[in-house]
Amino acid sequence: NAANPLQVTQYLKEALGWLRKPLKTTLIAMIDLKGNPTVKPMASLVGWLANSFGGNFRWQLLPTPFTVYADGMDIVLFEEFGAGEMALDIRDQLERNDLLKDEQYRRKFRKFYKEKLSPRVWQRDFGDAVILDCPDKSVVGRNFAELAADRGIHVVDFFLDMVVAHGRSLRWFTTVGNHRKDRLRKMVTNPGALITFSDAGAHIRNMAFYNLPLRFLKLVYESHVESEPVMSLERAVHRLTGEQADWLGVDAGHIRKGDRADITVLDPRGL
Repeated sequence: NAANPLQVTQYLKEALGWLRKPLKTTLIAMIDLKGNPTVKPMASLVGWLANSFGGNFRWQLLPTPFTVYADGMDIVLFEEFGAGEMALDIRDQLERNDLLKDEQYRRKFRKFYKEKLSPRVWQRDFGDAVILDCPDKSVVGRNFAELAADRGIHVVDFFLDMVVAHGRSLRWFTTVGNHRKDRLRKMVTNPGALITFSDAGAHIRNMAFYNLPLRFLKLVYESHVESEPVMSLERAVHRLTGEQADWLGVDAGHIRKGDRADITVLDPRGL
């Protein structure tokens, strides 16, 4: 829980194997967050401590930039604060618009937006949020902050005005973490992390990284092309298959005589 990192201790005590067999435990997520850069080093330390004291613990790691998409107000990141939850709790668009136009509500939203030091996942920067699609095509490809500056209004007011005007037809995105390629390449070599965490299906309009295995292989392949290999491609394939299967106790992920055949052939140059 990036908004409350100390919550991890509740799970660690279950994972430790003192006087009993350790509980195999995996949590989400090891991530290099823009809004809270302490999360990644804390996660590395926590995983190392858990396994050093007899635990059997793995973080889950998404091997790609953590880019999140939104339709208007509908984005899980807004669950982090009261004003966002208030809007998300209202499903009727007209009723929600009445709330978004209310000045008292806007003050609450602006107050949250200014709180840069409180625990969070979202970096709270509409200048780092780009409009992907909108009925008003003149705003597509631009971020909310520069558009607000053009109009001489606060960026929160501009964002809420756009949501009122276009609702779910306003599609935008922001990258909340794993944005630094050098850090990400180092993270994928961490033996205390599983290459996984697509969130496939849970947030199907917001963050569904179904192709993360291919994107991981692309990351490793590009490191070779740039003469800075993070691991061999064979090792990368094993990290996605046999390594995870062995840890999870699944009889799969290896090419062995007598095993069932389940093989994919791909050309890394096609990535």
